[in-house]
Amino acid sequence: MICIAEEPIPTEQQVAVLEHLKQSSLALKRVQNFRYEVRKGVLILLGSCSSFYHKQCAQNAVSTALPELEIQNEIEVPEAT
Repeated sequence: MICIAEEPIPTEQQVAVLEHLKQSSLALKRVQNFRYEVRKGVLILLGSCSSFYHKQCAQNAVSTALPELEIQNEIEVPEAT
């Protein structure tokens, strides 16, 4: 018998916290098209913002609210021209 472990996913409560953060966190409001996905049990942050500082602030806001989740920050910062 092969036993396959289920991929950990955010709980309903964690999703509610993320949705609340999207609406209330200034750090996340600075990220255009902020969204998140879960891949292989990791919370992936997506979107774009104008600076690496804002990218880090967004990650800090999420990791402070949900320290139990593994987070990967894929928010894009365009290169200055």
